[in-house]
Amino acid sequence: MRVANRRYLWLLSIRILKSQKTRNRIAVLAIALTTVLFTTLFTIGMSFNDAVQEANFRQVGGYAHGTFKYLSESEFNQIKSDSEIKAYGLRRVVGMLVDPPFNKYHVEVGYSDANQAKWMYCEPIAGALPKEGTNEVATDLKVLDLLGVKPELGAKIELEIDVNGIMVKESFVLSGWWPYDHAVKANHVLVPESRLTTIFKDANYDVTKKDNIYVGTWNMDVMLDNAFQIEPTMLGIIERNGFQVEEPMNEDTYINVGINWGYTGAQLFENIDIGTVVGMIGMLLMITATGYLIIYNLFQISVMNDTRLWGLTKTIGLTGKQIKGIVYKQASLLAVVGVPMGMCVGYLTGILLTPVVLNQMNGVIKETVSVNPAIFVFSALFSYLTVLVSCLKPSRIAARVTPIEAIRYVETNGYRSKGRSKSSGVKVSSLQLALRNLMRSKKKTAITLLSLSLSIVLLTMTVTFSNGFDMDKYLSDLAVDYIVADSDYFEVSRHWENDKGLTDDVIKTMQQIDGISDFGRVYGLNTGVSEYVPEAYYRAFFGRWNDAATVDQMIQGAKRDSAGNINNYAQLYGMDQFLMDQLTVIDGDLSKLNDPSGRYVAAVYSLDDYGHVMADSHWAKIGDQITLTYGEDRDSIYEVAATVQVPHAIGYRYYGIDEFILSSEVFLKDTRTSDVMYVAFDADDASKAKIDQFLNEVTANDFSSLNYESKKTQEDAFRSFQKMYLTIGSLVSFIIGLIGILNFINATITSIVARKHEFALMQAIGMTGKQLKAMLISEGLLYTVGSVLFVGIIVVLTSPLIEHLLNSVFWFITYRFTLTPVLSVLPIFVILGTYIPMVILRSVNRSSIVERLRESEL
Repeated sequence: MRVANRRYLWLLSIRILKSQKTRNRIAVLAIALTTVLFTTLFTIGMSFNDAVQEANFRQVGGYAHGTFKYLSESEFNQIKSDSEIKAYGLRRVVGMLVDPPFNKYHVEVGYSDANQAKWMYCEPIAGALPKEGTNEVATDLKVLDLLGVKPELGAKIELEIDVNGIMVKESFVLSGWWPYDHAVKANHVLVPESRLTTIFKDANYDVTKKDNIYVGTWNMDVMLDNAFQIEPTMLGIIERNGFQVEEPMNEDTYINVGINWGYTGAQLFENIDIGTVVGMIGMLLMITATGYLIIYNLFQISVMNDTRLWGLTKTIGLTGKQIKGIVYKQASLLAVVGVPMGMCVGYLTGILLTPVVLNQMNGVIKETVSVNPAIFVFSALFSYLTVLVSCLKPSRIAARVTPIEAIRYVETNGYRSKGRSKSSGVKVSSLQLALRNLMRSKKKTAITLLSLSLSIVLLTMTVTFSNGFDMDKYLSDLAVDYIVADSDYFEVSRHWENDKGLTDDVIKTMQQIDGISDFGRVYGLNTGVSEYVPEAYYRAFFGRWNDAATVDQMIQGAKRDSAGNINNYAQLYGMDQFLMDQLTVIDGDLSKLNDPSGRYVAAVYSLDDYGHVMADSHWAKIGDQITLTYGEDRDSIYEVAATVQVPHAIGYRYYGIDEFILSSEVFLKDTRTSDVMYVAFDADDASKAKIDQFLNEVTANDFSSLNYESKKTQEDAFRSFQKMYLTIGSLVSFIIGLIGILNFINATITSIVARKHEFALMQAIGMTGKQLKAMLISEGLLYTVGSVLFVGIIVVLTSPLIEHLLNSVFWFITYRFTLTPVLSVLPIFVILGTYIPMVILRSVNRSSIVERLRESEL
């Protein structure tokens, strides 16, 4: 028979809860702190994810899920109707602005519909998009500034547009504009679709035939249901509509598809590895374990102290299931108070810490704090689950208590005396008494020690990681103090071309800077030169991006030498000695490149982040004879004297083409070019501040097409990066430490309160207050000092594993063993272990010995 007693069980739960106010306060605070950790973690994580995605979108040029590129009009009309496409945007490029001052920028002229303009961050903040049938135009404030046009509606604009190599002049009136975003790599000038026909006619350009070029074709950006499986969804759309992406040579059915790599969800879903999963689960488990330790201990101690209560409830008819329910109801009521408190504090903490993290992104990422409801949903869910899991065992213990056990209960928890001491008159020290008291409840003692130790372990890991940041390793790829080059050389979305070489005037100006200790030029040639490579290497190289059938077609039309090797692109460096000295020699003798009687080159290999040679990054070995073809038919034969690695900072800054190094003299003679890719120099420390100021001014004024990079900038970024980890790690350590201290306070309070009768008896038979204080202080010190010693042992034993883990995962880390965090918290813990028992005992001693003895008999 079901009895309608739910209301009474709730009332009983609330009344029991009200009788334990001290425990409730500690429990609420513990639950709140656990929630703070979860909320802070999720706030920073989701804010970082949102900010990274936003930065990615700005660099990609939009936030559409993907693009179907270079479509004909009929293909566009067919694909746009697919059921999996939730929204689409149309974009058609008519040409580029290439003449000065636009030669330093990527400015596209074309049509975009309202969806496309929104997704590309091209929504006007003043005016509107161009209307069909007009000569209106809309663009960003940077383009207007370069044109010398004030942002006024109706302003006249004259543009000279490069339409696939044909220059046409067109007149427009300004209909709207939007802010310039330096992170967006392309600027846009938007015109009505109706105007495209006129421009193409003026350029005598035929757009009726699809030939897979950018100008004139229909490019459709799309939004799908979600961003987790963009590529499979888009490939499914292609297949359903009778097209394919595998065979570019089959133009009738081939469609070029672009996936927006900016979506971190898509990247995580498609590229997730076991390390990422373990790391994420590990972080959540650590926080869960931290909260579990204190909440479990709270309810475990509470249940043990309330053993008589649970036995009495059994005598009036409560079942074990109902008692379990009472424990869970109490936990839920405490969670209702603690979780919202923790979410508020955690979100505020996340708001404060998010900028600390995002500031490391060199200004590319905007400081935005996520307001995603998932932050609060996940925080509340994980916190409440932690509370429920923590109550599993205590609730089972409470449910199993019988009335007889309740009457006989004394807190021994399995501890039994080994027999009466033969020398019973021997004096027992306070430390011995304290140790015996802790051994009476080994599990409670172990949990309290573990809870206190966890914070020190985390703090030690944080300090070890932060102190392991190795500036020399981090800056090893920079090689030189300063590099000056055309701005395209430093741009991620662009690369250096031979028409971007430095002028003699620039080089002379740089050479005359005061404080320079070493100086050198690097010449570049990345067009008009080729090599002959073995067919196996050619297949492996192009097989990274093409299927076997496509590679076969490429080989069929390729040029070969007499040995059967296949002609392939190459690019060259001509280096002064100062830059050669910065190379990492893998094998061979680099000095041979300066031998006037020989013809030598160095083959450039790549290294991974840990300094290991990537064997498949080049084919040439020491002693190989290589043939470089300049232009169409001018061959030069060289011997490979060395294999080297070029630090990223002084290389081309992109990969995918075989590279060779010649001395500057041989380069100038053989290539018949003299384009200086960059100049690099080292400087005296005392002069660096003035040099930075000079370069900053000269690249903004006299040489505005140039840019520079300094080692000092990277050093500052490194220190800021290090500070970020130390700040966040220390804060998490502090919160976990606070939870551990709460657990210690709770264990001390409940231990002293539960033993009030015992202490009263001991004092009644002669124990002095001073002896009682000494015993309790000894207990506290055993807890605190024991946890520090426990952590010290763990740190020493696990240091080889941590060293291997850090050095294998983080290439810029040098493990340095330290016990400083452990030793630094020792005085704090000694103070806590001494002070907290005294405060609690003072409260207990407000009642006389007689009152405490009577109280226990009631």
